Amino acid sequence: RYGAIGLVKGVGKALVGAVVKPVVGVGDGAVVLMNHVSEATSDKEVVLKIPKRLRRALSAVSSGSSVKISPYDEVSAKAQKIVTGGETVDDAYLGHVQTSTTLFIASSQCLWAIDNKTREPWCIDWAEISNFGFVDGRYMRIDVFSNEGIHSNIYEMSSIQLADLFGLLSMQVEKMGNCSQIGLGFDTSDGSSSSG
Repeated sequence: RYGAIGLVKGVGKALVGAVVKPVVGVGDGAVVLMNHVSEATSDKEVVLKIPKRLRRALSAVSSGSSVKISPYDEVSAKAQKIVTGGETVDDAYLGHVQTSTTLFIASSQCLWAIDNKTREPWCIDWAEISNFGFVDGRYMRIDVFSNEGIHSNIYEMSSIQLADLFGLLSMQVEKMGNCSQIGLGFDTSDGSSSSG
């Protein structure tokens, strides 16, 4: 394709590669050997570093026997990075719901609520959630165990966001402290559950 000049370039690159690659390999081998010798003679406890395969924020949607992978979503990728601490924390991103005031992220270990203005995260372990449900069809109430008793957090959102957040919370209900009670609706007059 490139004639004689291409042949000469190709042979030249091959010869240089044949010399350089073994030299680099020997250098890498020496570095690995020195690291092992250093670890063997050190008094420090050795913690094995197992390379982790980076998770991808692609939610799989199953319909019957087939699985559909949704396209890349930047918010999902950022939420995953928050949950996994940039792959330093052993937690798994499950899903998120973005409202006008709060980003909710569900992980295998906890529920995150991040204020959109202050970017202040609130991470609550699933076992600390007592109950959750709708209030007046516009709010999601999440009751959390605290030192002072049960504390209610109420968030305003659209009906679609309510349904999405309810779905994320429902996926982890068996991990919650009071999993037998799922509040489908709350009476706003006294704060008690109207159906459960």
